[in-house]
Amino acid sequence: TRPDKEHGTGPDVLWISEDGCAVVMEVKTNKRTSSSYKKDDLGQLRDHVQWVVDRYQPTQVAPIFVGHLLAASEQANPSSEMLVIELDQFHSVGKRLVSTIQDVAANAIALQLFEELTDKMTARGLLWPEVYESLEKSLLIELTVP
Repeated sequence: TRPDKEHGTGPDVLWISEDGCAVVMEVKTNKRTSSSYKKDDLGQLRDHVQWVVDRYQPTQVAPIFVGHLLAASEQANPSSEMLVIELDQFHSVGKRLVSTIQDVAANAIALQLFEELTDKMTARGLLWPEVYESLEKSLLIELTVP
């Protein structure tokens, strides 16, 4: 979902699995590669994690910045759970998803559509938790200034 667009608050992107895992994403793709994740950025992510916790009571929460692999600024204090995933990781998932849908649409008959889509998405790692596990993640706290 897109809570920020739908509710005017909350994270930019939110994935919630059936087992209650919440992936809370703040998109920071406009940052320059010479920049860093600032204290305000971390505060925004923490605020949106709390919004998700209050609203959905998830069993687990993964706070993520989607953007360049940048360090946190010296004034910022990232938690040990904050992750950074580069945008190209999501582009790769999107391409796999589009390809899968095209393959199913071209070959499946209506009665088998759901089964065929589920089978192909499973085979291509597009279902939870494989899709999340396939993303290359970096701990923000471990990223350093070059």
